[in-house]
Amino acid sequence: MKGYLLAEGKRLVLAVLAFLVVFAAVPGLRLVHLLGLLAAGLCALGLLYRNASSRFFGRVMAGGIGCLGGFVLARTMLQDRPLRMVSASEYALLFLDFLLWAGLLLWSCRADAAPKREKPPLFKEQVPDKARLIQYIRDLPIVGIHAKWGNGKSFLWENLRSDLQAQFEIVQIDLLACDLDQIEAFLIRELEKVLERGQIYPENAHYLKAQLGKNSALEKLGGIAGESGFSDTFDSLQQELERLPKKVLLNFEDIDRIRSEEVIQKIFAISEKLASDRVHVVFQYNKEALPGRLRKKDYLEKYVPFNVGLTPISFASLVEYFWDRFEMDDLPLKKDALSLIGVTRPSCETLNSAVGLDAEASFDLTSLVSIRKVQFYLEEVKVLLTSNEEFARQTNAETVAMVLLVKHFFRKEYAALQTKTSPLKIFLFKTEEGPLTLLELADRYRKPQREEPEAREQRCAALEEVLQRGENSEHLWLLMLLGYRIPFQGGDEERNRKQKVQTEMHNAKIDHLVWNVMANGVSELTDEENEVEELLHKVFYDAKKEEWPARWEAYQLDRIDGRFPKDNTTVMKWGDNALACSFRAMARAGKYAKVQTKLLELLIELERAKENPAVSDVLLECLSYCDWLNGQDLILMADFFATLNGGKNPEHLPSYRMFFQNAMEAIMQNRYCEQMGGFMFEWSYKDGYAEHEIEQLGYLKQELEEEREKQTVPFLQEELDTLIRFVEKNRELLSSPTLMPQREPGVKFDEWRGIYAHQAEIDRLKEYRKTHTQADFEQELQKSRAGLYYGEVREVLRQDE
Repeated sequence: MKGYLLAEGKRLVLAVLAFLVVFAAVPGLRLVHLLGLLAAGLCALGLLYRNASSRFFGRVMAGGIGCLGGFVLARTMLQDRPLRMVSASEYALLFLDFLLWAGLLLWSCRADAAPKREKPPLFKEQVPDKARLIQYIRDLPIVGIHAKWGNGKSFLWENLRSDLQAQFEIVQIDLLACDLDQIEAFLIRELEKVLERGQIYPENAHYLKAQLGKNSALEKLGGIAGESGFSDTFDSLQQELERLPKKVLLNFEDIDRIRSEEVIQKIFAISEKLASDRVHVVFQYNKEALPGRLRKKDYLEKYVPFNVGLTPISFASLVEYFWDRFEMDDLPLKKDALSLIGVTRPSCETLNSAVGLDAEASFDLTSLVSIRKVQFYLEEVKVLLTSNEEFARQTNAETVAMVLLVKHFFRKEYAALQTKTSPLKIFLFKTEEGPLTLLELADRYRKPQREEPEAREQRCAALEEVLQRGENSEHLWLLMLLGYRIPFQGGDEERNRKQKVQTEMHNAKIDHLVWNVMANGVSELTDEENEVEELLHKVFYDAKKEEWPARWEAYQLDRIDGRFPKDNTTVMKWGDNALACSFRAMARAGKYAKVQTKLLELLIELERAKENPAVSDVLLECLSYCDWLNGQDLILMADFFATLNGGKNPEHLPSYRMFFQNAMEAIMQNRYCEQMGGFMFEWSYKDGYAEHEIEQLGYLKQELEEEREKQTVPFLQEELDTLIRFVEKNRELLSSPTLMPQREPGVKFDEWRGIYAHQAEIDRLKEYRKTHTQADFEQELQKSRAGLYYGEVREVLRQDE
């Protein structure tokens, strides 16, 4: 406060002297003129500097009072007559000036009253470090803080500064912002500033001599400061620092970023000379980054005898901190998916199942992480997941986060990634037989169906040795982290084929996400996703159903001739049926809800337009890609399928096997039958299954007929009649002695959901039934039928019981 008043007093005296000169030059100047100019000046300052602090406007007022004082003094001294009486207009202007200044001062107090930012919370690893460090700094004259770059030295220091300010006058030395060739002068000036704040002016004040030297008229007076070197100056400073009410703490940041060993030694030597009971010194550095001999412990301890090593901050702690700070709870990503990386993630479950091993993809992230790295990583995760619709899907978000993890913490491996080349083919495993991909390695060491204990032990030991060799362990960790899978091949041939296809589809999806993230988050759809979008826009949107076939023909020509913005060469290959390719793309992209009903209606329209619509291998392939758990689509398909001609047996076709099992299990899952389960049709994977399945179809038909007899709601009776005809049609096909011509099958995909998934709608319908007539209720139920499984509909009706 004392220093502030002295500074304002200087400004007041300068204003008086300045106005004496002005009044001498302009003798006709009157008080009314001066007050008017002051009012105008205050208005201008208010407009230009309206967000300035109250300290600024205090200085403005000091200058204004100085001008008035100079005016009064000038009129009294220079005009040799007393100051005349002040007029009413001058009083009014004076009052206006005061109001303007007071208003500006009150307005500026808003900024002064703004709440100060609270100290950021410490990481859990830093809590004991902080207590230990405070004790060292208070009790010891020279302390070193050692931690790797980015491991929280500056973060911890900012947190504990307020705990030290009651005992220490803290001087922050940023070595990267000063001239290291003049480090002695820089330190002297910083210490002189501390003394000046305490109104202490040392005898050997280098700053005073420098100011005198700038004025030739006063240069000869420079001797009053005495002649002294740096050594005498430091001795004098040390004595003067003893007079301060608080101790002095010098903090040197980033000392390890100075590449000259001699400069660092000079700083150490000066600090050693200054250090005492009243002057403490703190150095922050990373030991491994110090130049030359300073990396050696014995040599460093000559200058810094007490070192405090900070506890490394775990990746999980950093994720916890920044997750809350960036408010990431609303993202389609769970915090544990990131915080548990390196602890329980990633999992090697699919690899272990394939090879019969208990391997773990372990990797310690501690040596790679830093506060700033994790901050930038999570910022980019949030940006991509909030700005990109494809990345923000629940099924994609975690993979996107893992790709970004590789980008931020495994720079070398991320640089090796290439678009259109799967990471499975980039991160190879070195073996005695040469480099192998993970899938090739799994096939090489795959668990046989029968194996002697000794042979198993030898195989597992050989595989573990390969996985631990060189970069193999890191490659395994990265691939498992990205979510790649290894197909399990322990079942029969058909089940193995299905498992392999599903795994290939999953891994292809991971590939596309990796490539899209590499493209800086461009929302580039996969070929299959693009196919679905093109179908919706070019065939179905803004078109009547009778226009769909013509639009479909035009769409096929565009696809064949490559007139799309993206050439979907992987969707339709030579020899494939065009419509089957679109169904397959829908399955691979998982877009059942978006396009399946429309595609199914298009298929029915195209088939009914034929002269003799019949069950064919192409039709079965299309239907094998559908998700029949959608009750509306199941009934639509069953009603159409039951009307088709053709009596040839399709039991040998893989597409029919997939379609048959999916459709029959969907009837079970929809709970049309209480007494039968989906396992009743599991023989469809095995050769010669027709006889068994014909028998099961008989039981299923009987169950449906019994349910039909009990059902009283008309539209549900129609559904059951349709399913009975559908079951009977499949019995006829499987009983036929003539085999349907075989065709190369495409890829199949199925996806199951649980029952009673729409409990909220069930509850709503039950409440609706209580307050409405039976006719109104059945009409409302029919509106909701498309979104409910049959078992859920029956649950609504069960209220009668």
